[in-house]
Amino acid sequence: VRASKIAPPSMHRIFTSTSFIPSLSVTVVMSYPPLPAIRPIFIRPQPRRSSSPTVPSGGSQSRCETTVTLTTLTRSFYTRHRMSFPPPRGDPSQLAPARFVIASRSTKVRVVAISGAEPSVEGATLHQQQDGSLTVLPSRCAGHEVLLVCPENSDVAIGTASGRVELVGLFGNTRIVTSSGRVEVDRASSLDIRSTSASVTVGQCEGTCRIATTSGVVHIGSAGQADVSAVSSKIIIDDTNAASVRTVSGSVTVGCSTGGHAHVRTVSGTVDISVPAAATPAISLRSISGKIRCDCEPTPGDDGELNVKTVSGSIRVSIR
Repeated sequence: VRASKIAPPSMHRIFTSTSFIPSLSVTVVMSYPPLPAIRPIFIRPQPRRSSSPTVPSGGSQSRCETTVTLTTLTRSFYTRHRMSFPPPRGDPSQLAPARFVIASRSTKVRVVAISGAEPSVEGATLHQQQDGSLTVLPSRCAGHEVLLVCPENSDVAIGTASGRVELVGLFGNTRIVTSSGRVEVDRASSLDIRSTSASVTVGQCEGTCRIATTSGVVHIGSAGQADVSAVSSKIIIDDTNAASVRTVSGSVTVGCSTGGHAHVRTVSGTVDISVPAAATPAISLRSISGKIRCDCEPTPGDDGELNVKTVSGSIRVSIR
């Protein structure tokens, strides 16, 4: 049994029915409030046979009742018994949390990453979890702003129903889930953004930038790899090594680097792809009822790949 919050002291009765129980032991690991740096393992099992065990006919099953007394281990426990509080294990410089989880409903969330900054928050409270992450819980007052200051390269996970989400600075692995509002991310190692009707703006993503939305403008400055899924959105990717775009309607603009790959699937809407002047990519363009224009030389191509398919949209490949 592992619990994070339970009123101490507690009495739990466990009833078990098995074919044969020579002994029964219970291990309880608990911390109230959560203290991830200690090892709160305390066991006081008192097994005893029931005074009137039930034995079914033709079987050897019996009923075993065990009472376990749980005493919570807290800082006051050590103080009361004149014991020193156990110090955190490991290098203290490595114990600073680098993962933040923010959950809100209709709140503006602003996260600022500063090199060497200590975690601090305004308009919310911080709760440290056993895995070392910090949970940010906004207050119940609606319409306010949550401001979180964290170290650079921190991993951030944000979930909100509505409200603007703004990330300033350099972040690590970043995940954002929102229904509506505006999402702005300055820089991140990797991004995963899920939205219903939010406009998404990303400055720079070193790794994979995944964005899934129904409607709204999606603008990515630069990304190592961009993966965008939309229904009716305007999608703009300024520079990327590999782009995968799937949409029903809306314009798609992709700027490929040298040796880059671009795969675009759309039903209606214009597709505009630009490549460097010296690039010679392999090109495959197909449109059922739209115009196709390609400024690249018609060569077999060995420098990247452009693969575009649309139903009623126009396709243009230009040189920048």
